[in-house]
Amino acid sequence: MQIRPVPAAGLRTVPGGALTVEDLSAIQAGVLAAMGSSVALLLLRLRLARRAGVASRRAGRDQNRPAGPGVSGPAGSGCGTPHR
Repeated sequence: MQIRPVPAAGLRTVPGGALTVEDLSAIQAGVLAAMGSSVALLLLRLRLARRAGVASRRAGRDQNRPAGPGVSGPAGSGCGTPHR
């Protein structure tokens, strides 16, 4: 039995071949709803993390760690590779 691949999205052609304003506005409303909910969830996650006291994970935030071999200063001396 041959298994056929499932398409990533269920896209179909528009019946009649004409894209109407209603179709375009429905697509736009769906995209805006998806973006709005993702931003709302991101802001909620950031707010809950701040309330819990979790430090944000951004580059350059952990400056209390000792530097490794061959690293001088916060920027390092080129890729952090040890000198020979």
